[in-house]
Amino acid sequence: MNIYIEKKEYDEIINHCKRKLNGTFYSDETKEKQAFGVIIGETIENGYRITKIFNLKKNYRFNPSTSKKVDDYIKKYAISGGMEIKERAWSIDPIELNNILISLTQTEKFLGTYHMHSKLSWKGDYPKDLPTVLDRKLNENSELINLIVSIGDYENKIRAFYESDVNQEYNIIIKDEV
Repeated sequence: MNIYIEKKEYDEIINHCKRKLNGTFYSDETKEKQAFGVIIGETIENGYRITKIFNLKKNYRFNPSTSKKVDDYIKKYAISGGMEIKERAWSIDPIELNNILISLTQTEKFLGTYHMHSKLSWKGDYPKDLPTVLDRKLNENSELINLIVSIGDYENKIRAFYESDVNQEYNIIIKDEV
């Protein structure tokens, strides 16, 4: 399966992650060195075409009803080291997600999400361009695509996985605007 994305959207995802990692925050977003977003698209032959990218602003993970559950998942499944537990993971604000969903055209659908891995995410040799066990647990049975955005010192890249399963990777095809 293929995922087609315009170069400007690909770059927008990378730049969102780099900006947040570098500590540059907008006044209306959660101030933390991680980025999360939503991908919207259309089903086409042999895959999907991304039509919209939404850089999410508010991390609902800090909501008291969500925080304990996320902390428990992190303690159980996350790779240790790197950021403190309270600084790890992202939960979509239901109001922010609802505003995105009501903006979709009849042919568009919620394809999935993207989030970043960087040298701050965890310590050790596990590759930053692959989903982690935590990613897989959080995406189990979601039927969604998860883009892993690895931000490195010398290279940045995006890989796509169905339900964060390393055995179900999509090909990303970057298209220049026509």
